Amino acid sequence: MISDPNCTACRETYNDIKKIVDNNKDEMQIGYSYFSDNISLLGLVQEAASRQDRFWECHQLIMENPISSDTTYYYNLLSQTGIDLDILKKDMNSPDLEKDIKENFKKISQRSIYGTPTFIMNNKIITKEVSLTGLDYLIKEAIKNQ
Repeated sequence: MISDPNCTACRETYNDIKKIVDNNKDEMQIGYSYFSDNISLLGLVQEAASRQDRFWECHQLIMENPISSDTTYYYNLLSQTGIDLDILKKDMNSPDLEKDIKENFKKISQRSIYGTPTFIMNNKIITKEVSLTGLDYLIKEAIKNQ
């Protein structure tokens, strides 16, 4: 899944996509790539959380709560996960993290992906124009044909 926590469409479809994933989690693997026009606070928070293997917990909290421009808001929110906030802050300010994010943006763009949410299933790009019902059907068909 290629997504942006600031993207309106990504946030609007989050709960439905989560249900689809939860319903199929024993039969599929899901990965996440952050993609946007620029690096945002939420992108930095998520990517820094992934360095502590806390991505999915933090992503869920971020997507299920209102967007804020207040860094302290996210520190308080993510403290619920048991994440080490000192390490998170350090990683968020790391030039390596920004470099890694930009490199990932470049790789995604090279695949001719320019918007979110976008899904890649069995190396096939599925854009946001596919309905959630259609996405669920494609996932079930891919699982059935394995």
